[in-house]
Amino acid sequence: MIVKRLFAFISPFPKTLEEVAKVNLLQNQDPKAVASIWNEYHAVRPNCTSMVLANLYYTHFSIRALKHPLFIFPIRRRGNIFFLTARYVDKLGLFYYLPDYEAQHENATASFGLSFYDELTISKEIILIRGDINDRLISKTEADVIMSAYLAHYLEDELYEKYIVTFNDKADQFDHGKFLESYFARFVPRY
Repeated sequence: MIVKRLFAFISPFPKTLEEVAKVNLLQNQDPKAVASIWNEYHAVRPNCTSMVLANLYYTHFSIRALKHPLFIFPIRRRGNIFFLTARYVDKLGLFYYLPDYEAQHENATASFGLSFYDELTISKEIILIRGDINDRLISKTEADVIMSAYLAHYLEDELYEKYIVTFNDKADQFDHGKFLESYFARFVPRY
């Protein structure tokens, strides 16, 4: 549960790389090996997802996410669609069930969280990303899709300008129908 206190919060997700990995052992590996170790480790964990991002991409992502921290991500299941609200804060991408976020804002409990670990930025020029599923709202497959879509929407200029910027700065011009059509044409879970 995320507890708000004086503009800070306590995260249910691991805050440092040391909490989830033996950093000293990763320091002895080249970036490609680190990526392989990181992704293999998380592949067998039922409530975790992972990705490795080049530092240059993370810098670009974080500048945009800090400027436009909110967005929505749809999940289609059995013919129905529900939304997660994404909020970026303090190297975390937090995903809330939309009705919970509307009712409680930052005090809602995140269903899914992406932690961006920058401890290897200088030595390896990579960022390790870990996604933690905090409840049973989404599956691991859906979490993988959300993670990919989240990064794509902030890293790809067209998606960023068309959807993220419009959603944050010109909400009245955001076209939910076109967004859903575009989103589901590209980001489909592979069960």
